[in-house]
Amino acid sequence: VLIELYSDYDVNIFGNDKNQNLKIIRSYQYHQKLPWIARIANRQADSIVEEWVMVEDVQDRVLCMDPYPWDDIEEDFELPIQDFLVRWELCNYTGVYVSKK
Repeated sequence: VLIELYSDYDVNIFGNDKNQNLKIIRSYQYHQKLPWIARIANRQADSIVEEWVMVEDVQDRVLCMDPYPWDDIEEDFELPIQDFLVRWELCNYTGVYVSKK
């Protein structure tokens, strides 16, 4: 569906290499200046759940936004980069970003 809506853009997914993903993120932030979507692990009660977040900025802290306003997660939140990377790794670096063709 995204490909049909945004035919001028490529829809990309991340691989399983943390260092390569960080390189992609830094380049993407510099050139595209668009948020991207990541799936991260989150602890709830006595379990770990996977949640989608919109990533707005990655530096020494990662600025995230909850794409679901009707749940109990804060709309905007920050994580130290190492915490974000661990939670992202637990979800196998699942993420999507778009780039201009």
